[in-house]
Amino acid sequence: MLFLQSPYSLLFCYIIHLYVILNIGDEYLLIKEGELTVRFENEEHELVSGDALHFSGNTSHSYINSSEEEASFFLLMHYPES
Repeated sequence: MLFLQSPYSLLFCYIIHLYVILNIGDEYLLIKEGELTVRFENEEHELVSGDALHFSGNTSHSYINSSEEEASFFLLMHYPES
C-alpha cells in the first residue's frame, strides 16, 4: 500500500515506473481512501475512495494527490516475463 504524503512518495512511484514503463503489462488501481488524480498523456481521471482503474502499464502516466488529505491506494502491476 502506498501513502502519498509528500513529493518524495510521488518520486518513488515515478522511479518504479521508469523501470517498468517499457514492458508491456497491466496496472490495476483501487483507491482505499482520499482522492487521487491519475494523469495519462492527454487526459486526467479524478478518483475517490472505492474507485478502480485498469490500464496498460506502458502508457505514460502519473499519480497526483493535490489535496491536503492523505491518499492511499492498492496498485497491482502485472508485467509478464518475456
